[in-house]
Amino acid sequence: MSTNIELAAFELEKVSNDLKYNVALQLLYTGLLIDRYFNQMEAEHGINRPKMDILHTLVAHGKTMKQLDLSKIMRSKQAVNQVLNGLERDGLVLRQVSDKDKRTKMVTITPKGIRIVRKNLPNALLNCNEVVSPLTEKETYQLKSILKKVRQHIMPKINYNKSFKY
Repeated sequence: MSTNIELAAFELEKVSNDLKYNVALQLLYTGLLIDRYFNQMEAEHGINRPKMDILHTLVAHGKTMKQLDLSKIMRSKQAVNQVLNGLERDGLVLRQVSDKDKRTKMVTITPKGIRIVRKNLPNALLNCNEVVSPLTEKETYQLKSILKKVRQHIMPKINYNKSFKY
């Protein structure tokens, strides 16, 4: 058994010296740390980040979206449904069956939800500024461009209809 562990450790060490592997892991770990930081900061202001993500997305997309499209910003349809249940219970969104397709649920942010987003915006701006504060303006623009390039490469490869299994 220990031979397998030693072999796996050796292979992992060998792979971790690969630049692109290392950068991809650094990107992943950085994203997880930023996610944790934003969760912590949002909780201090009385709302969790997944709820704010959905509210911000609804505002950015003109107030109403298909529930299925919202699942693209979270890990699963079930996670979106759970967050929407809380938002609906708090009076921040409304869900209705689409007039065009009865199988489709439409999600609309309420005036109360819009007030929450507006109230939260200064905190969100502060949190985002804090995350990138070690970077110069030039580095910030470079990072923005690089991350966009990575997202554009990865997004077409994602099957949003598949649930994630851990």
